[in-house]
Amino acid sequence: MSMLFFIPLTVIALFESQIAHPRSRRIKLYLDGPEIDTDDDPKEEDPDCDGDDEGEISNVKFAELVKAFPK
Repeated sequence: MSMLFFIPLTVIALFESQIAHPRSRRIKLYLDGPEIDTDDDPKEEDPDCDGDDEGEISNVKFAELVKAFPK
């Protein structure tokens, strides 16, 4: 069993050590993807809540959900 896990874990460790290396900045930038700038996005600050009249999250009342809990 140890041989079964040794090989994949060694490959993962070598791969991770190469990403952490300063020379592999290109690989790290590729894996991280582009940076998303949503700091001043009005939809992020005040999202629309279509169909949310009373602020209910669930169709089932809390009292009905609690009935299934052990006492």
